[in-house]
Amino acid sequence: MQEKAEQGIWPTKSPLGYRNVAGPDGKKIIATDPVFAPIVSKLFEWYASGQYALKEVAQKACDAGFFYRRTGTRVPVSAVHSILRNRLYTGQFEWNGKLIQGGHQPLVSVELWERV
Repeated sequence: MQEKAEQGIWPTKSPLGYRNVAGPDGKKIIATDPVFAPIVSKLFEWYASGQYALKEVAQKACDAGFFYRRTGTRVPVSAVHSILRNRLYTGQFEWNGKLIQGGHQPLVSVELWERV
């Protein structure tokens, strides 16, 4: 896992908004999920606007069709909060205390993430 992280490859299960896929070299990588990535991007925009509380953002996401793919259940407010705090969505991630530039496509800019 450390080796994958050092190569800029997210080494564990993909977070909401991404899917695990086989990369060109056969290694598992994360790629944007065409269904949920746009909703994740909107989460950041809605919350950063200051017009919506966290609970309202979670409800807007649910109304837009945001749910757990495996179970079909709605994504709770606590998970939305975790998404908003996760640097991975900017294309970077922390692994063993180091900030790593990932090879995956970011869903939000660093500037937007910092405003949240």
